[in-house]
Amino acid sequence: MARLGLLLLVLFTHCYTSEEPVRTVRPVHVDEEKIRSLSYDLEAYIQYHIAKGVFYSMTVGVVRGDDLVYSRYINSVPSRLYSVGSITKVFTATAAMRLQEKGIIDFDERLSDVFPGLHVEQEMYHSPAVTLRHLLSHSSGMPDLRYYVPPEMIHHPEIDFPISPQTAPAGVQFRYSNLGYQLLGEAFKKISHRQISDIIDQEVYAAAGMNDSRMLPGSTGAYGVMTNVTDLAKFASVFLRRGLRKDARFLHAQSVDAMLRNQIYAPPAEFQDYNGIGWRVRTDGQGIVQMYHVGGANGVAAWLQIFPRSNVALFYLGDPPKYEEDTMGVLVGIQARLGNLATEFAGETRPLFVFRQSVSPETELPRFAGEYREPASGEVASVLLQGGGIWFQKGISPPYPVVPECRAVFDGGYGNVQHAFILDQKDGHVLGVATNNGYYTKVTR
Repeated sequence: MARLGLLLLVLFTHCYTSEEPVRTVRPVHVDEEKIRSLSYDLEAYIQYHIAKGVFYSMTVGVVRGDDLVYSRYINSVPSRLYSVGSITKVFTATAAMRLQEKGIIDFDERLSDVFPGLHVEQEMYHSPAVTLRHLLSHSSGMPDLRYYVPPEMIHHPEIDFPISPQTAPAGVQFRYSNLGYQLLGEAFKKISHRQISDIIDQEVYAAAGMNDSRMLPGSTGAYGVMTNVTDLAKFASVFLRRGLRKDARFLHAQSVDAMLRNQIYAPPAEFQDYNGIGWRVRTDGQGIVQMYHVGGANGVAAWLQIFPRSNVALFYLGDPPKYEEDTMGVLVGIQARLGNLATEFAGETRPLFVFRQSVSPETELPRFAGEYREPASGEVASVLLQGGGIWFQKGISPPYPVVPECRAVFDGGYGNVQHAFILDQKDGHVLGVATNNGYYTKVTR
């Protein structure tokens, strides 16, 4: 192993690493020798993939409480700013929570009240009015435009981009939407008379002491935050401390808790993975396990993961020339190695990042079976029981199997699409099933 390590160092002479000393804030069974070993493994892994051209540079960090206890800058320097891509949405949601605390915005205000004449709701879905809360929690029913663009878009005189109408009712399904957060940026601009870049600068950067962070030109509520390791550590810390920054309040503790609640109904389960306000959240029988968000695009690789119960957080910031499937595979390796370091700094014996979902038991599957219909197109879909699992069929196309992701949610078909069954909160009967581009109501019970 020693020879291999020496060989790696020789191979990576074109890379350089600037590091800050590892600081142990509290002696909770932290093994310094193990930290060094885990750190070497992480750096060697990153350097290898920089040499392969997967990234130009990479910075990583681990936070405990108020302190950045571990940071590395590979082919980079501490002052360098990186785009965080879609993690911007967490900043937008955090700014929104501060605006709500100040009484400037109301999460339950209708989008059509902010922009008179804008109606994204589709009559055939019998949807409640879309609110700012729906946009914040990705539950507006508008599609993810990366995968499906409706044939007709809505144009509004106060908004300079086309808007998609719903393809599902609001409040029933998590459906990731860049468009929704773009609309939030426009809504906050109209309500507060400030650009979203100014709102994030004043409500997040200044309030959290993120002195180096900036917004990209043309930033929206979905994209535009530029930050570095030191500033991202400060942002993570205020969530580790339930909204407290040093001795001052950044957010009320109740506001942090509200951001981490599921905003749509999900059947009871011990382990759940859902979307709150901005954050993706995972829970077990004892409460919050972690919250996280990812940012990825050509030139952007960012990850922020917070473990409040263990008082640690981890993140990376990088700049891949292309954000492809192979890139994502390498990033999973970085996450795991950072997770090992965070586990050690937390003084835990079991890996923090390991998580499993509760899935629907086989005895529950028959209630999903039956015929469904898409209200807009009239297309019929069938859910079939076969071989101890369920299969999904659209029209006369061949049926395909779907595998459990969590309780009442299954993945399958071309592109491994999510199929989320919508359940009645009162008695649990199946109302419909939503995919990434459609919503089917159940015809037979």
